[in-house]
Amino acid sequence: MPANTYHLFRQHLKSKRKQLGLSLQLLSERSGVSKSLISKIERSEIQPSIKTASNIAEGLGISLSDMFRVRDDNQVIFHPVAEQFMLNGDGHHTRKRVSPITDDTCVEIFHDQLNAGSTTDAIYHTDASKFILAMDDDLSITANEIKYTLNKGDCLYIADNVSHKIDNESSDQISFITMLHRL
Repeated sequence: MPANTYHLFRQHLKSKRKQLGLSLQLLSERSGVSKSLISKIERSEIQPSIKTASNIAEGLGISLSDMFRVRDDNQVIFHPVAEQFMLNGDGHHTRKRVSPITDDTCVEIFHDQLNAGSTTDAIYHTDASKFILAMDDDLSITANEIKYTLNKGDCLYIADNVSHKIDNESSDQISFITMLHRL
């Protein structure tokens, strides 16, 4: 992820924490992220994983997407590759935001990659319905205890608050596009 993207995350972390009057200790308790880790993120000493960033956002009472939101009133927003943030989740799952975000955005688009043999629980964006488009074969998604195997080009819709997990049962890294829709 470009340094300026993490700078944006840190900037929102600091300003939102101060706006809410939260000490590092209180945010730690609310987010489940250690006080020292939050401090290191604020001081640009480390970059957070997807899970850590998501937990911090939850502790602040905002979405992970809001932590990377660029405030811009322009009608047209160019979102070059260099500004698209990528989050790494424990080395098995990467998620790159390809769509720009504004204050009135209700659709977000991500390019996800999942390493061979890996599973990711869909802990992100449980407040949004989603479309998942397979960019490779053998993407396995279990939703409402039903397993769906998607091949390249297949798309699956999952309503908000439906628990699901995504598995890569292949021997290669797979890619998929996730489009989130919030009302």
